[in-house]
Amino acid sequence: MRHDCTLEGAAYRIRPAVQSDAPFILSLRTDPLLSRFLHPVSGRVEDQVAWLKAYEEREGDWYWIIEQRDGTPEGTIGLYDLRPDPPHAEWGRWILRQGSQAAVESVLLLYQAAFERIGLAWVFCRTLVENAQVVSFHDSCGLERQRMVNVAVHPEGASGDAVVHRMTRERWAELAPGLQSKAERVARMLERVHG
Repeated sequence: MRHDCTLEGAAYRIRPAVQSDAPFILSLRTDPLLSRFLHPVSGRVEDQVAWLKAYEEREGDWYWIIEQRDGTPEGTIGLYDLRPDPPHAEWGRWILRQGSQAAVESVLLLYQAAFERIGLAWVFCRTLVENAQVVSFHDSCGLERQRMVNVAVHPEGASGDAVVHRMTRERWAELAPGLQSKAERVARMLERVHG
C-alpha cells in the first residue's frame, strides 16, 4: 500500500519501500544465508518490481526499507494482512543485510508504527522453529509466545513448525522503554566505531 509512514530512531529509520528498491530487496532475498528461512523468489529484478507494484495497490499492507540515517539500506520489514475489530496485523518480511546492527531499532520502529501511528491493538509474527536466533530474539524482546503452528515454507507445499509471538498495545507500553534503551546503546556503539 502506498503510505508515507517514515520513522527515525537513534541510528536507523524505516521509510516506505518503493519500486526503485527492487534491486536491494532482491539482493537480500537471494542471499543464501539470509533467505534460508524465507519463501524463494525468482531472482529477477522485474519480478520484484512487479511484486512492489502489486503491493502498492493492496490495502492494509505496509512495507518499509530499514536504513541508516545517512540513507544506506540495511534491510526490510513489514506489517500486512490488517484485520479489523479489533485492528491487528501480522508483521514480518524482516530481513537484514549480513552484519547489520539494526535488529533492535528496526523492531522498535515497527512497533511505534503499529501502535502509535496506525493504531493497532496487537501484532503477531510467525517464525520457523529452525530459525532459533530469531525465535530467541523475539523472546528476549518480551513478546508473548502464543502457540506453535504449521506453516507453508515453500510454494511447492513444503511446511514447517513455527512459533507465533504476539505484542499487544498494552505490553508495548511496558516494553518500549527497554527496547528504546537497547537501541540507544547500539547507536552509541556505532558512533564510537564509525566516529
